[in-house]
Amino acid sequence: GTIIEMGGGQPLSVEFVHEKAFFDQQIKHGFYTAESLADHGFHDDKGYDAYKHGPYSFDYLPKSALHKAILRGNRDASERIEHQTSPRNPNLYGPDGKPISLNSVTQRAIDEAKRLAAIRGTA
Repeated sequence: GTIIEMGGGQPLSVEFVHEKAFFDQQIKHGFYTAESLADHGFHDDKGYDAYKHGPYSFDYLPKSALHKAILRGNRDASERIEHQTSPRNPNLYGPDGKPISLNSVTQRAIDEAKRLAAIRGTA
């Protein structure tokens, strides 16, 4: 691979790095260290090979502990967002205190936009 660094008032820097350097790199601190991942139940699948099974490989192919942890984090984040935008989000309440759907929220936004446009004379 090639790393090119520009900006910051520094001269242009170009480095050539072989992919093996990336595959051999070990995370030394934090949640994503091999030890921490193992403590949280993440282990390399049998037959995992970084050269054959990259981060965008098919689901049925072996994954590394790191890849599985990142996928779990992405899925958890996606589920949190899905809950926040679900049609019956318990965090959205109408003036009467009852939960409202996003359709109601959207309709209220449209009604408010129309009201403001009428006040400004742009309707």
